[in-house]
Amino acid sequence: MSNNSNQSIKSKFALIFVSTIFAVTTTVPAGAANRTSDWTCLHKYTDQQLGRVIIWWGHKREDAAWACNSWLPQCANSYCRAINTITGR
Repeated sequence: MSNNSNQSIKSKFALIFVSTIFAVTTTVPAGAANRTSDWTCLHKYTDQQLGRVIIWWGHKREDAAWACNSWLPQCANSYCRAINTITGR
């Protein structure tokens, strides 16, 4: 493998690594990191329970639905909605 090819692979790996770090880094207001909310992920059409998520930001139904659809493979095609596990809303 040529030196240019090795350099290209290293550059691509570095870009992926930096992109991943950037994507998972968030700014959390002081004190907000201590608060979490627990949500049940339901299939949008059948209401079958597909999992649960715990979020530390937003604390709204749309934030939890985003977490369900982003974090759970069974919800990956935006087929989940979220209800609060404690209140059922």
